[in-house]
Amino acid sequence: KGAPALVLVSYRQYGFNQAKQWLEKLEPGAPDAIPGLRVMKLSIVEHTILRAFFQWFVKSNLRREIPEAMHDNVVVTFRDIAKWRDSADILNRCCCYLYLLDESGKIRWRCTGLPTEEEMGQLNAHTSTLLKEKTA
Repeated sequence: KGAPALVLVSYRQYGFNQAKQWLEKLEPGAPDAIPGLRVMKLSIVEHTILRAFFQWFVKSNLRREIPEAMHDNVVVTFRDIAKWRDSADILNRCCCYLYLLDESGKIRWRCTGLPTEEEMGQLNAHTSTLLKEKTA
């Protein structure tokens, strides 16, 4: 709370791979990084077998795939909450979803899939607006 945040959500490996590309673009020090924007990643693992037996393996593998600078901002959960998924308008669990939140947690922009130049421009513009609102 208090600053804009970008939350990336993925369920499946395909969506995780999309999220990884966003994370690489936005990690601190990267050319496309946006100063003042906190980036968080939520990986939701739905598979019952994975929940019971391989949680440690899945978490370790995810951390290996994500830039080290982003490790503290990654959350892995082994519970899928359908009510939350519906309210977040997640229709395709194979894709990555991104939500730009304002300082009160309200969704101000969202997109899905791989990062494009157009979406990076939109994210920059919306984040800039939120940062200006915060200082006003």
